[in-house]
This record gives sequence, structure tokens and C-alpha cells, in this order.
Amino acid sequence: MKGNILTMLIATSILMLVTSGIAMAAPPGPVSSPIEWTGQGTDSDEDCEDENFEGAPGIHWVVNGHMEGTTDNYLLTINVSGEVVETATPFKISGKVVHFYTDYYEFDDLEATLTFTGTMAKNPQFVISHYCSGNDTEIPEFPTVALPIAAVLGLAFLLQRRKE
Repeated sequence: MKGNILTMLIATSILMLVTSGIAMAAPPGPVSSPIEWTGQGTDSDEDCEDENFEGAPGIHWVVNGHMEGTTDNYLLTINVSGEVVETATPFKISGKVVHFYTDYYEFDDLEATLTFTGTMAKNPQFVISHYCSGNDTEIPEFPTVALPIAAVLGLAFLLQRRKE
């Protein structure tokens, strides 16, 4: 009798979950190509010290979700204002992370698409790790420039007066 009541309670609970739409869904499976960049990482640090930029402006992209043996042939396509401006193959793959380096583009009209063969792990993260805009050249303050110029002009004026 106790077994029948327990079975009835379990069956009723499952029926209530299913009819209310709260039933547990299957966990997300592997992701297929392509993956669109959603703007993640535009608030990342500007780091022009990265030697892989080779002294030029650039963006370091990372995608987490590589599944060894099931994912291959990565291609990152960069679009600006709807026009393809660059394609890149991976710089390296370390563990589950795929690294790309591209030229720098302003983020306003930037779009990126990652295509690959096979599948990647569920919920891959496609982000900008860091970038170098090339705008890190500091403009000297006025006194830093004006004082040496004034000194040179003053010396020239004094030397000119002595000759007279």
C-alpha cells in the first residue's frame, strides 16, 4: 500500500512538471559552425606590450570551446560596415582555447564570424582578450615643449645682441 502511494506521488509530480513546462530540458549539446561575435570584450584592456602585435595596432581574439579531434579548420572573418576586411587562421590552440591576432578596427561597426568544421563545446566564449589601438602615443604637455623652445630662442636673441 505504501509503495502504491509513493508511486502515485512520484507520477503526479512528474506529470505536474511536464504540464507546467518546468520539466528539465536536455543539457545543451556541442555547437556547430558558424559562431557570431556578440561584442564581448570591447571593454577589455588596451595592451600594446603584447609582442604578437609586432609593434602595430591589433586585436587578440580568443574562443574557448575547442574540442580536440572534433574541431578543425578554423577561419575568423572580420567585417567592418558589412564588408569583409580580413580573414585569419589561428595563431595557436592551447587546450580548449583558440587564439587569433588581427589588425585593429574600431569597435563601432566591427563584426566577426568564426567558421570551422566539426563541433565545439557547448556555450563557447568568443571574445576580445585585449587590443592595441595604436593611439597610445602620449602628446607632451605645453610646458614640456614650450620651455625648451623659449630657451633656444632666448639664447639666439642674446647671441644676436652680443654680435651687435
